Amino acid sequence: MEFTIYAGNDLIYNRLIHDEHGKPMYPVINPVLNETTASFCSLTYKAKKGTPAYNKSIEMVPRIKVYEDGSLYWTGRILKTTPNIDAEKDVYVEDFLGVLCDSMFRPFEWYGTVPNFLQNIVDTHNSQVNADQQIYAVVCDIDEGNIVRSSEGYNTC
Repeated sequence: MEFTIYAGNDLIYNRLIHDEHGKPMYPVINPVLNETTASFCSLTYKAKKGTPAYNKSIEMVPRIKVYEDGSLYWTGRILKTTPNIDAEKDVYVEDFLGVLCDSMFRPFEWYGTVPNFLQNIVDTHNSQVNADQQIYAVVCDIDEGNIVRSSEGYNTC
């Protein structure tokens, strides 16, 4: 199983590509993809100054994509970078679903199906954000009839 990491369309991590001297051309230090079901997943890594990962790891700008054996596995965005004294940058990438925190869902009362409710949230989100923050597909196989939901507060989508 081989993982590669891209920042936008730019390769920033591939442990198999080396220069003519055998030095890795796309290194990152300790890349860890934390996958959980209870919250958003995240990716962390360190990037050395002078590497593609260091230069391309910019907060909130590129979409980070992790590929497994050439297939898209995970996407996110850089939420925080922290330079350290070792000429490195600690990088924290949040799950792409974190973009749902960029939009507000007004107080509401809802009666309808779960798929329609989720689509309503996504449509509300998409109407408030830039194209690169939009979510295009809602997949929901819950079909339990209608639900009733409401909120009196302003929440993120």
